[in-house]
Amino acid sequence: WVRLADIGYTQTGTTPSTGVAEYYGSVFPFLKPADLSERSIFSVNYANEGLSKSGMRVGRRIEPGSTLMVCIGGSISKVGFVNRVCSCNQQINFVTPFADTARVVVAYFLNSPYFRGEVLRSAPQTTLPILSKGKWESIPFPLPPIAEQQRIVAKVDQLMQLCDELEAGLVQTVTQRRNVTA
Repeated sequence: WVRLADIGYTQTGTTPSTGVAEYYGSVFPFLKPADLSERSIFSVNYANEGLSKSGMRVGRRIEPGSTLMVCIGGSISKVGFVNRVCSCNQQINFVTPFADTARVVVAYFLNSPYFRGEVLRSAPQTTLPILSKGKWESIPFPLPPIAEQQRIVAKVDQLMQLCDELEAGLVQTVTQRRNVTA
């Protein structure tokens, strides 16, 4: 077990001044809690508000392969894995794993019931739950050897493919039943 801060670069997002129009545009996605999906860590919505190049200079650059987690409000503990350069607001913390860590395994572990539970337990139970970056990055994190991380990623990918196939079969069955009863 290690601390989250030991496995990668951690940071909290920031919002460039909304009063400076040239900070906003469509060059880089600017993520907010609503852009992270409840269903899948891989379903990040990049289609909403964006930053210009000058906006990115004052925002926080997030590298592909980073994992984001909402650390404030009703969406606290919601996780997303990004596959492109982007930025996020201050309600989101992110970790960019060091080279000796399988990046997607970090997203799987942060999305685990254990880690999400630790986030909820560590956040003060006030009207608006909030978890500081310092508390977030100090949560214990299970880090197996890289070979085991790669086996975990391969197995989860295999299981996700099976889930996708089962879901497609279910949709097909429902459609066939509707056609028969119609």
